Amino acid sequence: MDTLQSHILYIEDHDDTRELVTLVLADANYRVTTASSRKDALKLAREQAFDLYILDSRLPDGTGIELCRQLREFDRGTPIMFLSAAAYDTDKQAAIDNGAQRYLVKPNDIQKLGYEVNALILGTASKQNLLDGFMSTSCSELVPTHEPTSRSKDLDPESTLTKSFLAS
Repeated sequence: MDTLQSHILYIEDHDDTRELVTLVLADANYRVTTASSRKDALKLAREQAFDLYILDSRLPDGTGIELCRQLREFDRGTPIMFLSAAAYDTDKQAAIDNGAQRYLVKPNDIQKLGYEVNALILGTASKQNLLDGFMSTSCSELVPTHEPTSRSKDLDPESTLTKSFLAS
């Protein structure tokens, strides 16, 4: 029986890079749909469901940041990762500020691509499973029947680890 492949929309205007990354992702058993412009990417994203968007920063008809912002207008749940040659911290921060969860610099971070893609897709699936379980729980099941353990009291909602988990 075939397992369901995660579907990725990869937006990159350079043919060689688009082909290479598509091969790497397909080899890791992901189904990849590609676009080379912001306009084409938005059309595809509105017509199909994707498990992940991978964006380049510079596109022929705009920027990846603009595309990220536009995707977030109608799709708040699908994770977004940038794979870009723009390596300045300001580029990375702008991507995160506009709705992206990850930012990888090519070619340096290409080795991390499979790991980060997997982490984002699995993280989204895990959150959906948690939400589905929560939605099927009755209100009476949500009332605690015991005191929290000392371990749960140690959870710091302001910790970097907690914030990064909740933000992803």
